[in-house]
Amino acid sequence: MKPGPGAAARHDLAWRSRGNRTPEALANIVLAAKQDEDVRRYIRAFDFQSGPHKDEALRSVAFGPDVNHEIALAAIQRLPESKLGADDRSRQRLVALLTSGPPGPASIRLIKQLELTEAYPRLLEVALQDGNDGRGDALAALLDLKQQDLVRAALESEDPARALATGRVLAQSRHPAARELLWAFLANEKLDIQARKESARELGRSNSGADQLLKRIARGELKDEMRQAIAGVLLTHRHAALRKRAEKLFPLAPARDAQPLPKLGDLIARKGDAKAGRGVFFKQGQCVTCHRVANQGQAIGPDLDSIGTKLARPALFEAILYPSAAISHDYEMYSAELKDGPLVSGTLVNRSDREIQLRDAQGNLQTLDRAQVKTLARLPVSLMPDNLHQLMTTRELVDLVEYMTTLILNPGAEKGNK
Repeated sequence: MKPGPGAAARHDLAWRSRGNRTPEALANIVLAAKQDEDVRRYIRAFDFQSGPHKDEALRSVAFGPDVNHEIALAAIQRLPESKLGADDRSRQRLVALLTSGPPGPASIRLIKQLELTEAYPRLLEVALQDGNDGRGDALAALLDLKQQDLVRAALESEDPARALATGRVLAQSRHPAARELLWAFLANEKLDIQARKESARELGRSNSGADQLLKRIARGELKDEMRQAIAGVLLTHRHAALRKRAEKLFPLAPARDAQPLPKLGDLIARKGDAKAGRGVFFKQGQCVTCHRVANQGQAIGPDLDSIGTKLARPALFEAILYPSAAISHDYEMYSAELKDGPLVSGTLVNRSDREIQLRDAQGNLQTLDRAQVKTLARLPVSLMPDNLHQLMTTRELVDLVEYMTTLILNPGAEKGNK
């Protein structure tokens, strides 16, 4: 709603004025405005004001009742630091303003500048919001404020999604302290393995991150499960020199015809024959030994009815060539050491106070008395064996992946293979 003609004229006069009482008049206009009124120009008019009344007028707007969040924040930005948070009530209002509404550079900068400890958790949540343009700035502010313990707690969260979000934003950050936290996270085997793998892959997408990963691999500082997790990212890196270094560190065994496999990027670019690939899936590829499609095969590993929807072509090649790169939580391998018998390994089906059930590579369900199990440990490798591509020629491998990209319909249906 716009003010009437008389009020509009008075407002315009105040907007143009530079008198001693002008700041108070501008503040009154803003405080009396309706919610749908655009009063931004009256806030900008404070930039041309001076004198002892300016700061008090801006404070009345910043901490006034029912003031639009954008307007209150604009007023705060125009106040000297000495006028902000001068008392507990003002500080509480300031924290409330800076931690509500959409986060932006101004809010992040003020929280850091004023060291508003009450707002640090809000900065962390902003940093963990996927797709938020301010996440990098929020993380950098926390690290500048020496809040590594707060970030580390998120990394060590029992919620894998939270740990992964933290790992990813650290991997994307250029802040020196971010890498220190990330390396410790990647090396901590007590923390969620999938979150650590995905964070390492995120790190590998940048030039500096890929360079550091390659150096650590060359020095033998990364375990095989982490090496496999980042192989695909490094072998298909956009930077040619980094790809070349990765190819030396990740040699693959030759195909069935003893011919060396092409580079991963070249494999991904090739077009295969889906019909021929179906034959590979059900015959020489031995995929049905552990997987089901259209109710055919064994249910030892995950069903692949919709794998073409879940994984793109690069990820399908990676899953075959580096099976331990990304293991679903439901199909992680465990080893049970019995008190009076051999080791039993398989995917964990059930765990209770009385028993543990593991399904072995042949699909057999092993039920173990919990009292007889000495230790139960997750294994770093996939149930799917390495070097399965040696059962196929390069052409057959490409055809197999082509077929798997067609598995995008509802379970039980195969596109173009009826």
